Amino acid sequence: MKRPFRLAIASLFLNEHSLGTDEVLQRMQPDYELEKHFTYKNVESDLMALKAVGILKLSPVEEERYFLSCYGKERVERAL
Repeated sequence: MKRPFRLAIASLFLNEHSLGTDEVLQRMQPDYELEKHFTYKNVESDLMALKAVGILKLSPVEEERYFLSCYGKERVERAL
């Protein structure tokens, strides 16, 4: 069984320092490419939603890249 879409996105950041939308799409493609929700626009929207609730933060160094906040790391690890 697949993880919920936003949890799958957030869990990618456990092993990565920062990711952009394109990289998230590449890493999720094997499991989610047949899902209707799996589009660039929807992934970008979900990244912004995860940022809005404090799970992700925008990288201060690299434009349009996100990283997992300390709060986000706790929440994702608890959900897995």
